[in-house]
Amino acid sequence: LEEGANEFGIKLLESVAEESNRRAPLYFKLGKAWECVGETLKAVSFFTQAADLDKKNIDIRMALADLYMDLKKPILAACAPAGGSDCP
Repeated sequence: LEEGANEFGIKLLESVAEESNRRAPLYFKLGKAWECVGETLKAVSFFTQAADLDKKNIDIRMALADLYMDLKKPILAACAPAGGSDCP
């Protein structure tokens, strides 16, 4: 992608998110976009919101687990796929 394309995509997705109902696929895409530009904590935030909206989507939960591993948080990574409320 050309330089700045990811940032443009993020701004576009964020503007759509502000004007629409909360939808898991949109938050998942925002998480992926932030991950692509190296903003891991922002990506975690959007993946978490997506996971809360679609509790059965394993792809969202696995992406979240991968980011937790990148952040050296293996306990959270282990809990992410199951999405259990007993996780820290």
